[in-house]
Amino acid sequence: DSLSPPVFNGLTNYIYLLSKDPQFYRTLINTLVFAAGTIAIGVPLALVIAYAFSQSRYQAMWRSIYWLPMITNIVAVAYIWKFVLHDAYGMLNRLLALVGLPGPGWLTSTSLSMFSVIMVFVWMQLGHNMLLVSAGLNSIDESYYEAARIDGANSTNIFWDITLPLLKPTILFVLITNFITGISYFALMLVLTEGGPAGSTNVTSLYMYNMAFADLRLGRAS
Repeated sequence: DSLSPPVFNGLTNYIYLLSKDPQFYRTLINTLVFAAGTIAIGVPLALVIAYAFSQSRYQAMWRSIYWLPMITNIVAVAYIWKFVLHDAYGMLNRLLALVGLPGPGWLTSTSLSMFSVIMVFVWMQLGHNMLLVSAGLNSIDESYYEAARIDGANSTNIFWDITLPLLKPTILFVLITNFITGISYFALMLVLTEGGPAGSTNVTSLYMYNMAFADLRLGRAS
């Protein structure tokens, strides 16, 4: 197909997307589910692991290990996980078969595909979030902890009454950056599921990408 000369059509593209497009609102909902899921799972997990490793003298080593997915090519990461989560010969389903459990369709089930993509993304972002949370933890003055221990506070009291309140700016920053990344992300979906099955992982950014470069509807995609 060749591109036709651009023609000004006013608000026609917006009217179509908002009132006639059968997929736009579904991709918008998928986008919000993906962004919310990555935050709900990824941020608390990063907080717990970063706090646990902050008590270890090997925290620098663990931070480096968890950072590795962030510097790995996204396509390579996606294809590795596509192999791990494959229905028939995937490593995860084979491990489940060893203990007598049926392996679900991680990437082919409409009810599991979005969850699978979210978990892969959480795994990729974990090192980045941990690094930010670790920096926040290291910025907390040790005198707060010493005063709490003198007053008889245990580890649980210290975490909920000192660590967590003082980490609020860091946690807010991690939440905002994760949400921004989540609503604009589509690379994993493109490689893992191509937006399927039945559009269950088709997010707005992927829909826009396909509309522009597969359907060549550049005006509508813009």
